Amino acid sequence: MSRSRLRIVLAGPAGDVVDESLHLVEALARALRDAGHEVVYAGAAEDAERLAATAVQEDADLVGLCLGAGDRSGSLAGRVAGRLADAGAPEVSVFEVGGAPLDAPGSGAADRPGSATSFAADVPVGDVVGWVAEVERSAAQPAGDTTP
Repeated sequence: MSRSRLRIVLAGPAGDVVDESLHLVEALARALRDAGHEVVYAGAAEDAERLAATAVQEDADLVGLCLGAGDRSGSLAGRVAGRLADAGAPEVSVFEVGGAPLDAPGSGAADRPGSATSFAADVPVGDVVGWVAEVERSAAQPAGDTTP
């Protein structure tokens, strides 16, 4: 994460979705852009391999998945993180909104590069943007530096 702003590949809900899920993708994309990040919309979050390939092609720092309320099809974020590692990009972190429970934000494991984390479908967009800022700050710190 050496750029002055993060490049985030963002994918929306797949299949039949309610307007709330689509509004979440739009709101999150705008909020991340307004926070100074570059957002690349990758379409529907359907296939882990395609999303990982898009992230590698776009030289992404993060991948965000907006899956819609109650999507319990398994951890797409975990599968995308695995595909990223296979593609030689294990440092890219992945987050999902509305997916299966993973590591909670702030748990430590979820905040290091190459990790996957999950937010509830009803999370305030500002909380996700704040988590992205924390990931950005922790990645910018030299190894062993614990200064906030």
